[in-house]
Amino acid sequence: IAIHEMVDKEVTGKNIKRGLFGDGISTALSGIFNSFPITPFGQNTGIVGLTGIKSRFIAVYAGVILLVLGFLPKFAAIIGAIPKPVLGGVGFAMFGMVMVGGVKTLSK
Repeated sequence: IAIHEMVDKEVTGKNIKRGLFGDGISTALSGIFNSFPITPFGQNTGIVGLTGIKSRFIAVYAGVILLVLGFLPKFAAIIGAIPKPVLGGVGFAMFGMVMVGGVKTLSK
C-alpha cells in the first residue's frame, strides 16, 4: 500500500492479487533452486523515497550488476571496501524513509 501511495497508483484487489501471486511464484522457484524464499521488504519503500525512481525495471539492472560482480571478484572487493559508516548512514536514511511512509499511511 505504501508503494502505491508513493507512485500515485490506486490500490485495487487485482494489484494485491497479482503481488501475492508473484510472491508465491518466486518463493516456489527459490525452493526448486534450493535457495531462500524471496519476500518483499519495507526497505523498498525507503529506496523509492530516497531515489525517486519508480520503475520496476531498475531491479533487472541491479541484478545484472550483481551477477557481474559475482563473477569478477576484484570489482566485488571494491564494493566490499565501502566503509561501514557510509553503509550505516545510507541505511539510516533509508529506514527513516520507511518510517515516514508508514506514518503517512497510518495518518490516512
